[in-house]
Amino acid sequence: MKPNIAHVGHLNHLSTGIIDQLNKINIPIVFTPQDFWLMCPRGQFLTRSIGKENNFQLYSKQEDKKCATSCYEVDFSL
Repeated sequence: MKPNIAHVGHLNHLSTGIIDQLNKINIPIVFTPQDFWLMCPRGQFLTRSIGKENNFQLYSKQEDKKCATSCYEVDFSL
């Protein structure tokens, strides 16, 4: 099958490699972002501070330091 165009809405759990494959066979891509994946490593602009008062707090913008301290400290010690 060789489609005329590929519509990509999300690459999470699919593969970012699909973009390379589509480019190799010259299939145009339309991308419709459906979350904050390009700006937030978790894709949701929600904190993940398990066990803390501000767990699942909504962010208004991307901030590297805030992401590191509020989302990933449960996985890594700072």
